[in-house]
Amino acid sequence: LTFDNSARTGKIRVRLDSQAQFRACDGKLLDQHDWTLMRRDLLIASLYHGYRLCKETMQYYNKKYFNNQTTTNTASIVTTRRKKKENHHNQLPLSEYYQFYSPWYFLMIITDLMVFAGTIIKIYILLKLVDDYNAAGLLLGVSSLFSWFGVLRYLSFFKKYNL
Repeated sequence: LTFDNSARTGKIRVRLDSQAQFRACDGKLLDQHDWTLMRRDLLIASLYHGYRLCKETMQYYNKKYFNNQTTTNTASIVTTRRKKKENHHNQLPLSEYYQFYSPWYFLMIITDLMVFAGTIIKIYILLKLVDDYNAAGLLLGVSSLFSWFGVLRYLSFFKKYNL
């Protein structure tokens, strides 16, 4: 920045000589406070906990529908298919499969998959590996909406709530 008063007219000319320099940012701040790091680590830990819950839910549904470990009075898809082949030597038609499937369980499975994917993207955003905020927000937002559908369905079982 140069101030030029060589004309001595009372008006000072200001001249700026600048050159642009581009520097690559590595994404690390020079002065991070301990609270920022602790908050980030706490968020990553809570996201990991959500990931574990989604994984356990998926394992529960797998046991319920395919391995018949939680339901002893009703048959699972695998055992029914096996008994049908042994006794009648033919396959179950697709319309009879619908008796085993509840759309609400599939909605919860889809919700868990969306939370799982959104959590992974969110962790990658925090680690500054990707910057796909729209995908993370969309997956986590829609999964939250689907979760509320499940809560409202659960509340509709009670006569006290007129849903």
